[in-house]
Amino acid sequence: MTPNRSFDRTPLNSQAGVIVMNSVAQVLRSVASIAAGYATIVVAALIFQDALFGGISLPDSPLPEIAIGGGFTVIGAIAGGYLLALVSRRRPMLHAAVLAAWLIFEGAYLFVAGITANPLWFDLASSSSLAVGVILGSYAFVYRARSANACS
Repeated sequence: MTPNRSFDRTPLNSQAGVIVMNSVAQVLRSVASIAAGYATIVVAALIFQDALFGGISLPDSPLPEIAIGGGFTVIGAIAGGYLLALVSRRRPMLHAAVLAAWLIFEGAYLFVAGITANPLWFDLASSSSLAVGVILGSYAFVYRARSANACS
């Protein structure tokens, strides 16, 4: 007679539960890392574009305001990419690529939907510069982590 193993709590069953919980935790960490990176960029844009200059747009803003506000927002994107990599722990460059693609898609969407009055090239250039900032920030984290591991 074969024993009933439907309620058996063998290590195999408990390992499967741990694997599922680890997978759920990793998915939540991935979502949180992308959200944290994006939130950092939004806060930087609010501070350096809206609060400092009352908003930046190509037809209305002088070139120095566009350069200063845009430059500091890109620095915010670098910080967002670094934070994204710090939170994600695994495959930070993949997470950075997801956020970078989202930023470029968002820039195109804002233009197509008529939400911004800027020319397409301006919106795509600004969103692309943010995407590059996210990639650079994540790469800085990866480079720093590799350097720290090489030294120890």
